[in-house]
Amino acid sequence: MTAAKSPRSEHGKPFLLADRFTGSSLHMIRHATAEQAESLGLSGPRLLEFVLAVHESVANVVKHAGNHGEIQLWRSDGHVHCTISDRGPGIPLDGLNVSRISPDALGGRGLWLIHHLVSSVDITTGADGTVVHLAVELPSDGTGMKPVRVNSPLPESEFRTEWTR
Repeated sequence: MTAAKSPRSEHGKPFLLADRFTGSSLHMIRHATAEQAESLGLSGPRLLEFVLAVHESVANVVKHAGNHGEIQLWRSDGHVHCTISDRGPGIPLDGLNVSRISPDALGGRGLWLIHHLVSSVDITTGADGTVVHLAVELPSDGTGMKPVRVNSPLPESEFRTEWTR
């Protein structure tokens, strides 16, 4: 894993993570993604959700696109962005419809889950491969955070702050 500072995204922002991966490096990708996203201010459930979405996308590459791909992570416009790309055969169009997954289906829940974990998902796919772009909002001076009452024996005046959508 390398945390590259010189390569830049298409928006001119430096990559915080830019690397190739295989199935044997999934744990390193998870760790590096969590470390970089946390350094940008993601925490708690939002951090875990973002890392899980990235992991699901990387795992899809490993399973369906030849066991190797590339990942890039950067910060831009108040978001953490991540692209996961491969040179596999592409995703069949019916596999992109995540709005209707049959309870009997053997697969397809990874993309459904990804769509529910992050702020935005953009998938470009074809015979030359697939690029998945994920983005999640960063907290900004408490923006996006609000006190949430947690079921606990704490007095009414005590709250825990969590991300809410």
